[in-house]
Amino acid sequence: MRAYLDKHKVGKGLRKALNIIRRGKKRYVLAASAVVVVGLGIAFVYPGCRGSGPPPKTIGADSVKTGAELGQSGEMQGASVGAGETGKDVLTLAPAHGQGVYTSDKLQADYPFNALGMHWLAQVPAGASITAEVRFSQDGSKWGKWQQVSIDDDLPDYIAKTKSAGETIGELLYTDRARFFQYRLNLKDNAAGQAPQVSRLTASYIDAKGYHQSPLSFSAIAARVAWMLSPPQAGAEPGVISRAQWGADESLMTWTPQYATPQKIIIHHTVTQNWDPDPAATVCSIYYYHAVSLGWGDIGYNYLIDPYGNVYEGRAGGA
Repeated sequence: MRAYLDKHKVGKGLRKALNIIRRGKKRYVLAASAVVVVGLGIAFVYPGCRGSGPPPKTIGADSVKTGAELGQSGEMQGASVGAGETGKDVLTLAPAHGQGVYTSDKLQADYPFNALGMHWLAQVPAGASITAEVRFSQDGSKWGKWQQVSIDDDLPDYIAKTKSAGETIGELLYTDRARFFQYRLNLKDNAAGQAPQVSRLTASYIDAKGYHQSPLSFSAIAARVAWMLSPPQAGAEPGVISRAQWGADESLMTWTPQYATPQKIIIHHTVTQNWDPDPAATVCSIYYYHAVSLGWGDIGYNYLIDPYGNVYEGRAGGA
């Protein structure tokens, strides 16, 4: 082209314009290549929403307080710690008080979390009661509202052989990247003046969204590589999201499946947020809470349904 232009005495201005266009094309190609590389890097490193990458590893921990430890921390109004029926210290009502409140110190978790479950071991005479509330904070200064802990009163028989045997089981409460939490117990006696006695209280916090794990960490990158190289996960049944698809960590499953002829079907409504932005993380949180925190060995439901109507495979061995 340049020889042709020289031969036919085309002006220098036109040749200069063509050179600018040619250099512009090179810059455009380089810029486009850079965008592609950056885009691939982000897609590779950051898992993004579920379905576009491997589910984060779910972890959890317990904050456990016995009756004696409750007496060494927190604030009591009409409550006190003293020797219970077994001789061990328990949290109960102060003398001449028909009701009382124990409020814990402001507690810091080891890492940010998205779910927390309260469960406690207590003697509660007929007519007496214990209720619990929890609130969350990201920075330990600004706190959310107190939330009532709903009690799961439809428990499987086999939990009598697990570490949470005899406990009152609170359902999970959900939050967004909280690092701090605080709980309070409301105690009330019965008409005969018999008060409840709390011997152990546990707050189980869970991170099922990967807050604890940097997307640039070796484990996160290795998990993404394995996910990219693995074949797509098949569904458990038509229209059912399999355990593998919602991210069940099968190393947490220690329950031996048992089978029986169904006689009834129970639809259990859990108190979770409406229009959950990440239902799979909620399912992972429930799974960890049931299998590990409470020691049940697996999730306590055969199937779970999110607010969008998606059905998730629950207990292992049911598909």
